[in-house]
Amino acid sequence: MSTTKGVQDITTISQSARATLELIADHQDTFTCLFDDAVNTSFDVLKTVGTVTGARTITRTHSGQTLATESLLTSVAWGRTQSAELTAQCTAVLADGTVPTWA
Repeated sequence: MSTTKGVQDITTISQSARATLELIADHQDTFTCLFDDAVNTSFDVLKTVGTVTGARTITRTHSGQTLATESLLTSVAWGRTQSAELTAQCTAVLADGTVPTWA
């Protein structure tokens, strides 16, 4: 998971040091899941990446802190572990322009 802000160099010829403009916030997730075909689990969502359009709410919780984003699932790659478990690796990008904020 990465929450980034771009920067742009706006230094002019009359300046002695670099001037930088902070750009808008962005967010990207890449996560790997083990196969679980129960209702409303990772497989239930990831199997539709190629056919369903629109944003999905992705919520991450750690130590009582929550980060929820509206994200577009852009790709999913299916594979197997050495013990033959089915896995999926998915990439998601920020969909709606809302700055990701931990709560």
